[in-house]
Amino acid sequence: SVSQTAGTGDTTFSADVTTNGSSGISVTTTGSVVANGSLTDTSGASITLTATGAGHDVVVAATKSVSSSNGNGAITFNAGRHVTLNDGVTVRTSNATNTGTGTVTFNAGQAGAGDITLGQDSVVQSDTGVIALNANNAAGGTITMNDVSTGINAATVQSGSGAVTLSAKINVALGVISTGSTVGVTATSGNITDNTASETIANITGTNVTLTAGGAVGGTAGGADIDTSITAVTASAGDNVVLRQIAGGGNLAIGVSGGGISSSGGDIVVRVDSGSLYVNQNVT
Repeated sequence: SVSQTAGTGDTTFSADVTTNGSSGISVTTTGSVVANGSLTDTSGASITLTATGAGHDVVVAATKSVSSSNGNGAITFNAGRHVTLNDGVTVRTSNATNTGTGTVTFNAGQAGAGDITLGQDSVVQSDTGVIALNANNAAGGTITMNDVSTGINAATVQSGSGAVTLSAKINVALGVISTGSTVGVTATSGNITDNTASETIANITGTNVTLTAGGAVGGTAGGADIDTSITAVTASAGDNVVLRQIAGGGNLAIGVSGGGISSSGGDIVVRVDSGSLYVNQNVT
């Protein structure tokens, strides 16, 4: 195991670290935590990286990984300011049969305004465990999933059957979210946007989806809608709500847990490319 419980400066992993024990990897410091090497536990133990100080971050360098395998280990990043995955990073918890219950949690802005940024080709993944990305400090926080530029894929958050939630104080810019379970996205005072150029890949694949924004959910400009491949949706926004169920997504129902789609100051547009639209709850 690797453990640091009361660090007062930056902690930097300059080489790969692999552990195989029940304690996993745990770092807590008032400085930043920077993984310039891959961090791996092969016995299913948890990995926790915590940077408590204001203005300090949890950062994983490009193409590196943070992973717990062969068990139900949780992976948790807690940052006083930002959580940043550079291009090509993998954060993964899994057992040997893709049925692990390990969770992945990112908490940015623990000591002030803080953002979560996922670089192109980065992947955050679980088997059946919940994935939660939180940037909710009252001073501000955003979640940005970068689109592909020089790489292959947009930033991706995926689970076999775990619920996925993204929650930010201001804006959420979506890459690709995919799960066999529910998805919730909240942009408390800002917008939920499609941050990908492709209109053939869904921003959100899942079952029941809840979208909440103080501003808009999607946009009316070309390619600005939120592309989905989901079962049902409820949405609430202060501005436009613009959704498109892509070809291959099948039928779409409006209504989750008694909630429909509402906008207090914009248009509501829901399009289904191939399939039926079922309006089971109010659209206002």
